[in-house]
Amino acid sequence: MKLNLYTTALVFFAALFMSNAQAQTCTGEIVKFTENFGSGNGNDSLPAGRTNYHYNGSSNLAEGDYRLDKNTQGSTDWHNINDHTGDNKGHMMIINASFAPNEFYRDTIQSLTPNNFFSVYLYIMNITTSSACGSSTLLPQLQFIVDVSSDGTTFNQLNSFTTAFIPQTATPTWVKVGGSFTLPLNATYVRYRILNSSPGGCGNDFAIDDITFSQCASIGSGLLPVTGLKLEASQKGADAQLNWSTYSEINSHHFDIEKSSDGSNWNTIATIKAAGNSNSSSYYNYTDKNIAQGTILYRLKEVDIDGKYLYSSVVTMKAVSAAIASVKVSAYPNPFVSSVGLELTGNNNETVFVRMMDQQGKTIKQQSWNVQKGFNSTSFTDLQHLPSGIYFMSISNTNGESIYTGKLLK
Repeated sequence: MKLNLYTTALVFFAALFMSNAQAQTCTGEIVKFTENFGSGNGNDSLPAGRTNYHYNGSSNLAEGDYRLDKNTQGSTDWHNINDHTGDNKGHMMIINASFAPNEFYRDTIQSLTPNNFFSVYLYIMNITTSSACGSSTLLPQLQFIVDVSSDGTTFNQLNSFTTAFIPQTATPTWVKVGGSFTLPLNATYVRYRILNSSPGGCGNDFAIDDITFSQCASIGSGLLPVTGLKLEASQKGADAQLNWSTYSEINSHHFDIEKSSDGSNWNTIATIKAAGNSNSSSYYNYTDKNIAQGTILYRLKEVDIDGKYLYSSVVTMKAVSAAIASVKVSAYPNPFVSSVGLELTGNNNETVFVRMMDQQGKTIKQQSWNVQKGFNSTSFTDLQHLPSGIYFMSISNTNGESIYTGKLLK
């Protein structure tokens, strides 16, 4: 993979934002780096830990697949065009969106100077031809989430910005999207994550190229009304517990809690009064009672006193029966070296199935496990031969319901 390093470049940054989102510009840009995904006649995959998507280098891309290639035609209904620069061997990241909104790219930048302005942007193309999909078209919509850290280990969300929907076009069209932020005091690491906020389906297919992270001499349009908006959702018995926080607030009025089952249709289920003006962290919570089983998506709409608003990141929760939700599971050590222990405390005598997978979804080990009501333990051994990287542990019952999914490092 090719990474271009620059010293100084002056660029006008015109971000494409959702209606009413607060657009900003980066002037006097010093480009720290850009990712152009390399070049060549073959296709390639991203380094481990850079994406949650599945690499597919040999066939039409299915939902949740990606590859790095020199042309966009990963399906017969897609445009066939070179990368953003026109290089006939230059690679770009080509993506068929997963059915549920998901993170498709992340990277971490270190040794940054606190209390300075920064921006992250990229070029995106909706690669589905305008004649495909008809009235059932789903359009890509990207969300950038900026996390910051002082030590590179513990990250906290600083900001997020969401693009408009990326339309289908008769001819291939690249669009520049992204946003700017101020790095807080004591923070020297930035992790930016890019998610597709729309669910997969016909039309939600796109290519990205030339991701650029820059320091700015200034950014336009003044202070954001809310910084550090972070939402978390977890199941507690038959309910969903929502917790969120902000770093600071200026003239904030209220939060609308929005809920969806498909990522396209959202309903407001509650409105919570905001702090108004605060230069310290504020904390909020809400309980969504008696939730239905299945995938649930939540987001927050923060509304200012003047009616302007911004959205939080979308969080996805897989709701299960109250009996499954009460099961407690832990996997240790993490990171592991040669073995992984599992502890499960449940309410029933039952058989469960345990599977360990690598980042490409390949099964490393699996076994059935007869658990009793109360505390149980087991382990996976002889793992010392596995290469360093990210692995996943999953536990499901005989009905195929997921009891536990966790990420492990080696």
